Amino acid sequence: MEIYEPMLSQKGDKAILERPNLVGYLFEPCFEGIRVLIYKDKKDIAVFNRKKKDIVNLYPEFLDLPAYIKAKSCILDGVLLILNKNKTPDPNLLQQRELTKNLMKAKSKSKRFPATIFVFDIIEKNGISLIEEPLKKRKLVLKESVENSSNIMVVPYTLQGKDLWEQVKKEKLKGMIAKEMNSRYMPNKSNWSWLEISNLNTTDVVIAGITPKGKSKENFKELILAKYNEKTDSFRYVGKIDAEKAKIGKEILLNIKENFKPLISGNIILSNDERSLFEQALWLKPSLIAKVKFKEKDIQNKLIDPEIYRLVSDKEPKDCRIEN
Repeated sequence: MEIYEPMLSQKGDKAILERPNLVGYLFEPCFEGIRVLIYKDKKDIAVFNRKKKDIVNLYPEFLDLPAYIKAKSCILDGVLLILNKNKTPDPNLLQQRELTKNLMKAKSKSKRFPATIFVFDIIEKNGISLIEEPLKKRKLVLKESVENSSNIMVVPYTLQGKDLWEQVKKEKLKGMIAKEMNSRYMPNKSNWSWLEISNLNTTDVVIAGITPKGKSKENFKELILAKYNEKTDSFRYVGKIDAEKAKIGKEILLNIKENFKPLISGNIILSNDERSLFEQALWLKPSLIAKVKFKEKDIQNKLIDPEIYRLVSDKEPKDCRIEN
């Protein structure tokens, strides 16, 4: 089977829900998780993240997925989540699983905090490509190809966008996606036929540097954030996190402390003007990526009051693009 890259969405606005002629769209919830593609071939299963890395060994609960996929072979698109006791997505539990690289610990955590993949599209079935088929047909094929279980579920959708938006706000979900029912699947492309309407202000950033606390390199007081500018093929400073004031989870803090020292580098990704703002900074190779929440952006596209939501392991630094 061909190794695909997932289709991406464009940024939408909730104002489109007020359009009187908004027809030909379906709406589904958008979750903050790990984007994955599931590959089934007979009894074999692989789950690839956006780095095209098979993560099944870190999520051994997925070895049972073939029993719930009604096809000899297929490729499914979805998002990996960890649900808490209230059956709602829990970013803290997801962070614990994502940062666990030891296979024995991963097996233990798979029993305590099992993962679920919520699938919303099907790219291929029994050797036949479906990317040229309209979304409405792919949704029908997906429904008949997956049996819901504790580790895999089909994402529900509706034609009533306003009603779903109220539910998204009530449950404090990431947002929702409006999709044209006749849209085809376009791997590795961002297209206006999929519009993401955000409920939470989140974005991916590169941790470009840290400001040490005092003379010690063991602790830091600031995280310096950057995003990639496609037009100039360079990284731009977009804000900083005060590590002493921000609520950084214990797992996240420990992971940053364990990983930043080997990344200290003379290869600084920010411009001279930007790095002059931080005279005492230790600059890092662009490797540590974080999902951050923020209040809003200023007129220079800088993030106001950013906080780390979770560390991200399935994206490349240049995936952290400056949004228009």
